[in-house]
Amino acid sequence: MSILFKNLMAHLFGFLSGIIAGSMYCIFINRPVSERYQTCLSLLVFCMILASWMKAF
Repeated sequence: MSILFKNLMAHLFGFLSGIIAGSMYCIFINRPVSERYQTCLSLLVFCMILASWMKAF
C-alpha cells in the first residue's frame, strides 16, 4: 500500500469515527457538555495529536 492511501484511510477513519461518536452523543445524551469537560477533552486531543506527530517524525 502506498503512503498516500494509508494517509487517506486514516483521515477517513477519523472522520467517520467523529460522526459516529457525535451521533451517539446526540442520540443518547440530550444535554450540553460542561465547559470544564470540553477544556479537558480539548487538551487530551491536543496531546494525542502532538504525540502522533512526534512519533511520526
